[in-house]
Amino acid sequence: MLTRKPLLLSALLGVLAGGGTLGLLLSGDPDGQVESPQAQPATAVADLEPSAAQARQTNQAVQVKPLEALAKLPPLPRSLQGSSPDVQLQTDAAGNLLPKADILHLFEFYLSALQEEPLETSLTRISLALAEQLQGPALAQARDLLKRYLDYKIALADLDRSPVLADASGTYSLQAIAQRQQGLQTLRQAHFSAQEHRAFFQEEEAYDTYMQQYLAIAQDKALDAAQRQQELTQLEQQLPEPMRAARAQATQQTQLYETTQALKHNGASAEQLFQTRTQTLGAEAAAALAELDQRQADWNRRLASYDQERAAIHQSGLSAQDQQAAIASLIEQRFAASERLQVQALELYR
Repeated sequence: MLTRKPLLLSALLGVLAGGGTLGLLLSGDPDGQVESPQAQPATAVADLEPSAAQARQTNQAVQVKPLEALAKLPPLPRSLQGSSPDVQLQTDAAGNLLPKADILHLFEFYLSALQEEPLETSLTRISLALAEQLQGPALAQARDLLKRYLDYKIALADLDRSPVLADASGTYSLQAIAQRQQGLQTLRQAHFSAQEHRAFFQEEEAYDTYMQQYLAIAQDKALDAAQRQQELTQLEQQLPEPMRAARAQATQQTQLYETTQALKHNGASAEQLFQTRTQTLGAEAAAALAELDQRQADWNRRLASYDQERAAIHQSGLSAQDQQAAIASLIEQRFAASERLQVQALELYR
C-alpha cells in the first residue's frame, strides 16, 4: 500500500522552521515512553546527499545574482495561491535589518512549495519579496541571511546520523537528546550571529530545555508516581505563561486525536466523532474535521484502487519500459493534475 513520504529536497530542508524542536519531536508522556518520529537510518540520509549538494549550489548561485538578473517568475504554485506571508520586515535607524522571527516565516512560506516548483524558483521569489520591503544594506543583509538559513536547514540532515532519540520500546535516550540539542546549538552558532540566534531560537530552546528536564524527571526511577507528578507539575509552573498555554492546547489536541482514533478503531459513526470533537473544539472546527475525514477516506480509497491496478501491471508480463508507461498512463487517468505530483513522488519510494 502506498503511504505518504516527502520528496527528497523537502525532507532535506525540513518541515519545521526551527529545525526540529524537542517540543514537537516529543509528546511528553509522563512515563517517558511515547510514540514519536525517530531519526532516519544512515542509508536514508545517504540518499539525500546528492540533493544536498545540488541545493547548496543552487542557493549560492541565486544569492550572488543581482536582482535584475534573477529569472522571471511563473505564477504562484497552487498551494500558495490566495495567500501571502503577511510579514512586515523592520530596519533600524541606520538602515540595517532587524532580525525578527517573522523573517523566517517569510522564508518558510515560499519554501513550503518545494514539492511544486524548483528550489531556484522559491529562492527567487523570496529574494524579490525581500526587495519589495527592503533596500540598501538591509536588503543585502536579508539575502545573506536567506543563504545562511537555507545552508543551516540543509545541514540539519546531518543530525539524522546521530543516534535515534528513542529505542524500539519508545523509551527516550537522554544522552541522544542532549547530543542532538548540542548539534543544533553548534549549527546555529555556525550560521547565525548571537543577535539572530536569540531572535530566532530563544523561545524554542527554552522549551527544549524544559522538555529535557521533563524527560529526566519522567525517567527517574528513584521517584514514585506521586513524587514524579509533583516534580513535573512544579517544572511546568516555571514555564512562561504563553508556553504553558501552548502546551495545554497541544495536550488537549493530542488527547482529542487519541480519543477520535480509538473511536474510529471501534467503528464510531461520523455523528459520534462530530459530537466528541464539538465538546473540545466547537461545532465549526468539528465540521471542518469531519469534511477532512471524508476527503482523507476518499483519497485512501483511490490510492488503494490505484495500488491494486499498479500491482496488476507489474504482474502482466510487460517489459519494464511498457510497465512504466502503463503506470504513467494510469496516474494520468485516475488523478487530477494537482494530485499527480504527489502520486509520482510516492512512486519514487516504491
